[in-house]
Amino acid sequence: MPVPIEPSALSVQFFAGGGAALASSSTSATGYNKWFTHYQVMWGMWKRIWSYDCTNLATVGGATSGPPSVAFTYLDVNVNTKVIEATEVLNWASGVQINQEIQLSSNSALSGGGTLGSFWTIVAGYWRAPWVIGNSDDNCERTFNVPIAKAPGPYIPGDDTREKFIADFNSGVTLNIPRSCPRFQPDIVYT
Repeated sequence: MPVPIEPSALSVQFFAGGGAALASSSTSATGYNKWFTHYQVMWGMWKRIWSYDCTNLATVGGATSGPPSVAFTYLDVNVNTKVIEATEVLNWASGVQINQEIQLSSNSALSGGGTLGSFWTIVAGYWRAPWVIGNSDDNCERTFNVPIAKAPGPYIPGDDTREKFIADFNSGVTLNIPRSCPRFQPDIVYT
């Protein structure tokens, strides 16, 4: 009988508890079996960037002066992600999936992106399934920046709503992570 792999042998500190189990088909263990597991987390921060248009400055006596206008603003998001897929021999009854939960925090009065903010995983995205031929272990950890929520003109706090920000975050950040870590699965992320 194979010896189970201790979680500490994987040299990671992910904890998948706390989320909602989405798929589990059995409640009784059947002995030690080979399983394929997937863990993913993400964290980072953002700041608002103002881009100025200096083409409309006034010229007085040959000298250019006056304030430039704001051409557009956007959020520059620094993203960190880690994905681990591993083959393990453990005594589980069935496959399971737990959604990854993300906490967002900003200085926006309407819970939008504001001028700065941060995000972090509060429940790791996790799934396990019976191991099949073709499964291969993987460990991907990346950091990158991505611009999101570009809007023309100056930043207007009253237009910076949670609904708009969540859509911008998911389309700009969550859906871009697989470009850096191809096995990251955006479909199990809940913001």
